[in-house]
This record gives sequence, structure tokens and C-alpha cells, in this order.
Amino acid sequence: MARTVTTTSLHRFCKRYGPGRLPKADDDSIGAGYAAATAAVVATVAFGLVMVGADFVVAGAFDGTVLAALGLSMAPIVGPLAFVVGVVIWRHLPSETPYYGFTAGFLGTVVTYVGAFLVGCILLVSLAALSVTGTDPVAAGAFAVGVADVGFRLTAWLTVPIGCASGYLYETVAVRSRVPS
Repeated sequence: MARTVTTTSLHRFCKRYGPGRLPKADDDSIGAGYAAATAAVVATVAFGLVMVGADFVVAGAFDGTVLAALGLSMAPIVGPLAFVVGVVIWRHLPSETPYYGFTAGFLGTVVTYVGAFLVGCILLVSLAALSVTGTDPVAAGAFAVGVADVGFRLTAWLTVPIGCASGYLYETVAVRSRVPS
């Protein structure tokens, strides 16, 4: 009974103040996109806060502020990308998939990483090909691979659990709360 009350309360809160009030949020796949985008932005902000906090705790032993700024600069890319990925995964993942929300959240996080890498790689290689950066496209592509590798290693410990939790919570709160008991 407590779970139902909590689920209902969280659903009501999201409908009133959160992503549930956005256009077409009642469509399960669009709502999943909103949940994925919200999780991506939350993970980005959380990473920034952790990096600044870690830099403060270890008294500047590493430049956490720069890492935080780099992480936060990805929000305009990963937010919309996670929305699209969330919609596509929710529409195409078979409904009999075990732990549907958790699995969708995990897959969404991984595919968002791949998509962000592709966007970054295309951007860097294109700028190099147009001679904007002063480097050759192959070096720009190699740099993009390195940035993606370091970015994944620095953030996956936070983004994967947030993505999985977001998918699980969306399935539990939004989708199941609309099913009549």
C-alpha cells in the first residue's frame, strides 16, 4: 500500500511540476524521452557538482572546476539527444523485456554516449576539414575518440546508475500509475 501511495504522489508531483506537464507527456514514449532528457541533465549537473566538490576537498590537487565546466558544456548536446534516444528505445524495445524500465534506461544511457561521440566527432572532423581548427581531419577524429574515452571513464560511474534509475522510475511511476488496478 505504501508503494502505491508513494508512486501516486510522485506521479502527481511530476504531472504538476515536472516533465509530466510538457506536451504529449501522456504518450509513454514521449514521456520516456522527457525522463531520459531530465536524467541526462541531472547527471550532467551532478557530475559538475561532484567535480567542484572533489576539487574543494582535495584543495586543488586536480582541476575539478575545468572538468565540471566541460561536463556542463555537454548538457545542450546530451539533453536533446537523450530525449530522442529515450523515445526511440521506448517505442522499439519489446514489451516483454525483463526489467523494462531499467533496461531501457541502461540502453538509453549507452546509446546517448554513442550519439554524443558521433556528434562530437562529426563536429570536430568537419571543422578540421574546413580548416577552421588548423589540424587535419584524421587528427581531429583521433582527438574525438580520446575525448569520448576519457569522458566515458570519468562519467559512467554516475550516468549509468542515473539512467537505469530514471528508466525504472519512469516505468514504475508514470506508466504503471496509468494502468487501472
